[in-house]
Amino acid sequence: MIQLNIREVLLTVGGLGHLPVIPSTFGSLPPVLLGMVFMVLAVPVWILYLLLVSAALMLSIACLSFGDWDQDRWESNDPQAVVADETIGQTLPLLWLPWHSSGIEERESAVDRISPCDCREYIQSVRRFETPTIAGT
Repeated sequence: MIQLNIREVLLTVGGLGHLPVIPSTFGSLPPVLLGMVFMVLAVPVWILYLLLVSAALMLSIACLSFGDWDQDRWESNDPQAVVADETIGQTLPLLWLPWHSSGIEERESAVDRISPCDCREYIQSVRRFETPTIAGT
């Protein structure tokens, strides 16, 4: 039977730190994937902020609380399996991105603002190697 160690699960971010190749890179993916899900789904942006801040706080507390344990467990000052710090490091910049609550609606309205005439003029100017001008700018 597999014994679940909550310290190891938190510090390795669900086991991503145990991957044999580039565990730090994989450890930074969960916040990015979470952000991508929120870009696709029409979910209120405050939920994304709540999840990112909660994850950063939870993993920060885990790193501070279990730091001595992980150094003894892996016999290193900076164990390769501990990727919680990479996850936190990726979470913080995502908090500063200009998220909005309706990503799909925003993209559709931006596409609707371009008229077919604008597109034709742009394509023709590119074909002639001219500097393109877009109507209304």
